[in-house]
Amino acid sequence: MKHLPLPATFLLAGTMLPALIPLQTEAATVSPGTDIMTFDNIDLPKVSLPYTEGDYRLDLIPAVNDPDHKSHIHGHQSPPPNDSNRFIKIGYHFRGGEINRIDGQAFSLQSWEVLSSTIKTFDGANISPGTLEIAGFRNGAEVAHAQLADGQTGIMNFGPAFADIDQVEFWFGEWCKGCYLENVNSNKFFTYADPGFNNPNVQLDNLTFGAPKAVPLP
Repeated sequence: MKHLPLPATFLLAGTMLPALIPLQTEAATVSPGTDIMTFDNIDLPKVSLPYTEGDYRLDLIPAVNDPDHKSHIHGHQSPPPNDSNRFIKIGYHFRGGEINRIDGQAFSLQSWEVLSSTIKTFDGANISPGTLEIAGFRNGAEVAHAQLADGQTGIMNFGPAFADIDQVEFWFGEWCKGCYLENVNSNKFFTYADPGFNNPNVQLDNLTFGAPKAVPLP
């Protein structure tokens, strides 16, 4: 059964907003028992995968069209005076990512911080906004789905649907899941006057996880 996307919400000064907002400068409230993937120890400029931090593991999803295994995730560093902070960037070189606990147990995905979100597509004539798809799985079945839209930044809260999962996958929705973009038809993303190859460009930090919780019945 196809799951309809759940509306992701963003936190700004304690207010829940379902719209585009500026980047929050204050840290999100973290409840006891949570783990945060801060990325402060990642390699630059490419993240060595799989990347583990605390009880969690980040890797690429299995390849569908990436025979040379070129797909990767970039590591970036904030400018001074915050240059001790590191985060990940995913772009046209990203076939999709997956996150799970190292011990394989269930968990909840609570939130992540979106530092930047540029996701645009090009059909040869028109530029349109795209999405980053985020799905939660339990025992191999998709049980939760959310979308990050072009231009959205801030703290993205995932809600109760992501409260009892054993894997998260995320990929660019207008593209082939598991495909390296240059091997398919890269024009769809970055032909339109973008010589710097800066689209798509999503920067993520502070992935926050917790213990699994019972998901309310509809």
